[in-house]
Amino acid sequence: MFTETPGPELAAAAVRLGVAPLERLPLWAAHWLAEDRDGPDLRILAGMSGQDVEEVRSVLPWALAQAGAPEPELSAAARVVFTAVARRCADGIDGEEQVLLAVERICRATGYADEVLTAPLAQVLAVEGEWHHPGGRERAVLRAEIQAAVKAQLAD
Repeated sequence: MFTETPGPELAAAAVRLGVAPLERLPLWAAHWLAEDRDGPDLRILAGMSGQDVEEVRSVLPWALAQAGAPEPELSAAARVVFTAVARRCADGIDGEEQVLLAVERICRATGYADEVLTAPLAQVLAVEGEWHHPGGRERAVLRAEIQAAVKAQLAD
């Protein structure tokens, strides 16, 4: 889901949803510093190795706020992350299976919270069982449903 350095808003949303790779946040913070974002906690985060995720977690809320991305509400975080996942699919970076895996991971990490499940892209969970088990609808039909959810997410 994070093959490149995300912006602070996407990182904060991923942290809120519990799907951010905390060990990579110091590197991301260093990139944000290079983009003229600044603050003492952001500098502290950028100087960490990332090996101690509790250490990262201890400064994270303040560092993200200094980068311009305070912790979002759960529904707002879901919208940001799902839109990023949908954009990667629409741009041809990720395929439908990657979208399905990302959505399942996000929903599971949030305990299938109602605020997350109301997002348009979360509707692909309905095809998850058919995707991984033979005997359901054809793969082309499932791909079309995922693509429809991607478009709905981007229009939201």
